[in-house]
Amino acid sequence: MKTAVDFLTEWAGEEAWKVHILNKVKNNNEIDPPQLLDEVLHLMKTKEAVDFDGESDTSSEMLERKKLIISEIESPKNVNALSGDAQFSLGKNLNVFYGENGSGKSSYVRMFRKLADHYFTSEKDLTILPNVYQEDSAEDHLSQTVGVTYLLDDQIKDDLVDINKPHAELCKINVFDSESVLPLINSDLTFSILPKGFEKFQMVSELLDSLRKEISATIVAEKEKQGRIFSDSSYDYIREEIDRIKEEVKDSDDIQEFLNSNYPRSDSYEEVMEEIDTQIKELESANPKDKITILTAQKTKLKSIKDSFKKLSTVLSRENIEKVNELIKDYEKKIQEEQEFNETFQKNVSFLEVVNDEWFEFVKMGKKYYESISRDHVHEGEACIFCSQSLDSTSVNIIENNFKHISKSNEGLLGSIEKEISKHDTDNIRISLSEEEAALFESEKLDRLHLVGQIR
Repeated sequence: MKTAVDFLTEWAGEEAWKVHILNKVKNNNEIDPPQLLDEVLHLMKTKEAVDFDGESDTSSEMLERKKLIISEIESPKNVNALSGDAQFSLGKNLNVFYGENGSGKSSYVRMFRKLADHYFTSEKDLTILPNVYQEDSAEDHLSQTVGVTYLLDDQIKDDLVDINKPHAELCKINVFDSESVLPLINSDLTFSILPKGFEKFQMVSELLDSLRKEISATIVAEKEKQGRIFSDSSYDYIREEIDRIKEEVKDSDDIQEFLNSNYPRSDSYEEVMEEIDTQIKELESANPKDKITILTAQKTKLKSIKDSFKKLSTVLSRENIEKVNELIKDYEKKIQEEQEFNETFQKNVSFLEVVNDEWFEFVKMGKKYYESISRDHVHEGEACIFCSQSLDSTSVNIIENNFKHISKSNEGLLGSIEKEISKHDTDNIRISLSEEEAALFESEKLDRLHLVGQIR
């Protein structure tokens, strides 16, 4: 025969949180609903396995699982005025004793009550007198017995039972008399005493109700918090971002990583600016325009500092510093090459007193002219484009050498390197602030030292 715990075990199955609740009920532990809810949610989230408590049944629990049916009563001895020849059979389920007064109904009920561990009665005296017709009046020496035939599962047993001694198997029957029916019924016709084991179902039901109430209260509290977040319509512009976060982040454990990667920020500056925003809102209600203007300038200043630090951290990164060092080395190398080339070439134009940029531009324009007419070289006998005289071999060599000098010059490359280096100049990173805002920031009347301390 299944017990209440057997049915509850089937209900729990392999779900850890249900097994945990059933263990609480079986052990009669004191329950704290908020703590129990935390434990249940933890088990649901972690998928931890939980074993049933008390897996090894006692002999009494094993007996309760068996089917017990009393099929026959016979030969009661020294039980009130019952005849020793009495014999009758019982049904398999509920048995009701009825008859005229003095027929022995109460004697049989009292006898069963003596055998049972579970009985319900309004009587206080459970003593059963011996056979009143017996000549021997020494009650202490009279054994009170009855023959009982019963079925325990599939095994039929026939015992001579002493009703004053505990019987290991027959003690599991349930007995109540007619006088005890009314005290067992409440005004709403429910039983005040539940069948054995039924209280386990009731305890589990009450625990589930308490969890449901805790969850409902938590949901209500969270909804109130969410409602307060958007109480100000100025936050409407971030609703789309919040919907995106809800859609892309499925696990609450991933929310912080998602925010850090998609919405990077400087905590220290954000905290200071948030504090200033709060002060601005507080001051707006009183409308002190001068203080609002000062705080707004403060916020602008801090934002500019924050953006400048961000740019500076990029410029001063290890990767950029190494890149600039390489550019400087390359620039120095090209300068040295240019100087050596100029010294060598100067020997070829020793006939000039001064070699300067104007002369360089003069030769450069000549080279461009030849390129424009698709001429690669100057040939002997041609007219000089500069003086119109016929060119001899010496003149041709001088002009060709000049053109080669222009081709090999590092001037253009040096200019591009200088431009690239200037991009990493920290002097280009400046704090953007109008003159009015700067004056307000310098003359503000609030405790600026406190804010600067926070920034540092």
